[in-house]
Amino acid sequence: MSASETESHMTMLAERISGDAGAIAQRVATMTLFRRADSEIMMQLLAKRVDYLKTFDEFRSLQVTDDDKRLLAQVEHAAKRWRDADNRLIALLKANKGSEATDLHGEEVLPAFTELGTILDSYVKFREKKLAQINEETEVLIWRITLILVGIGLACVLGSVASGNLLTRSIVKPLTLSLGQLREVAQGHVSRDVPPEIMSRGDEIGDLGVECRR
Repeated sequence: MSASETESHMTMLAERISGDAGAIAQRVATMTLFRRADSEIMMQLLAKRVDYLKTFDEFRSLQVTDDDKRLLAQVEHAAKRWRDADNRLIALLKANKGSEATDLHGEEVLPAFTELGTILDSYVKFREKKLAQINEETEVLIWRITLILVGIGLACVLGSVASGNLLTRSIVKPLTLSLGQLREVAQGHVSRDVPPEIMSRGDEIGDLGVECRR
């Protein structure tokens, strides 16, 4: 369950990064379209970048296996390429070089953003595959544990039945013999001895046998 939760969390972080990147790209594209660095849009962009970087830091801290680190390196490389292109485009817009910013957006920013999106999609698919594998292993484990518990339960039931039968035999048979002896005594037949195995018992049945002998 812990592994499943971790996989789900990493998938969620990758999707959040993708969403934040999309929101940033939208604002950059809007400013590029108008060929100027709008102050309000820039404030929105910077706020979204803060969320993006915070999520990315948490995302980075969870990558522990070799496969995780390999995929993380691909994501970071694509993210850096896109971020650097974005920063150069924003600098051009602030310098009132709208035409150059438009060219840069088509030649570098958009391809870098597309590459990042493709890598993040691959990462999400990788995590979903791992999650499916973990869930499958969990189901197998639950099935095995269920079989073991059922087996233990059946063994306990059978053991209880066997113990009950033994206990019943150890009580009913001697008690039946003692009662039979009492009937014979009551009818005046006192010549029959009480079996030694009853006399040697140290419980109530043995006491009853002793009384019969008297």
